[in-house]
Amino acid sequence: MASKTSREPRPHEGHRQRMRERMAEVGPGAMTECELMEILLYYSIPRVDTADVAAALIDHFGCLESVLLASPDEIRSVAKISAGTESFFSLLQHLLSRSLYLSARIFFSDPRFLEVYLPAQFRGFGKEHLLIFYLDKAGCLLSRQCVVGDGTSAQFLLEPIVDTATHLEAASVLLAHNHPNGILTPSRQDRLSTEKVRVSLRMSGIKLLEHYIVVGDKCRPMLKDPAYL
Repeated sequence: MASKTSREPRPHEGHRQRMRERMAEVGPGAMTECELMEILLYYSIPRVDTADVAAALIDHFGCLESVLLASPDEIRSVAKISAGTESFFSLLQHLLSRSLYLSARIFFSDPRFLEVYLPAQFRGFGKEHLLIFYLDKAGCLLSRQCVVGDGTSAQFLLEPIVDTATHLEAASVLLAHNHPNGILTPSRQDRLSTEKVRVSLRMSGIKLLEHYIVVGDKCRPMLKDPAYL
């Protein structure tokens, strides 16, 4: 019997290359957060299928940005990671924080920049997400959160904002959330929830700068809208 000189391809053979080629073809904005997380893990986890780890992290933390801002202990509570992967995440966190800090001076004081910046942050999101920006007295970024909602209104995440802002000793807060249904107009629940958090923040000496609704490439400020009150 002739010796076997070929082998059957393994199920995941070439998968990483196909994922990279797909990203190059369609762009990161057309890929899911799980797919982006999976590709990101390629650079710290060699030769191992990272899809399950990526899915576990996104499911637990809600979105890619929250994973990147999580502490090593928080990440280890969800997935087993090596010291190399921990260092990789630490570097990404530092770069992300530096980028946010440098840009905060621009976009929080310039509505024109916000109109470009905010829509880009929600691109590719199929579910409703809320971005929360906590600022100090100088308008510099103290922290930023991204949380996935239930897809019905902004109510789902406004409750813990006051506690976090107080803990950070923030002077002001800015909110933005997307409407996957394509309707740029704030819902009644959006208005009620926003007013509730604005009053609660004010009682703690913290100002709600604005709450933006984002749809596609457009964003609408709620507090500056004459129809808000």
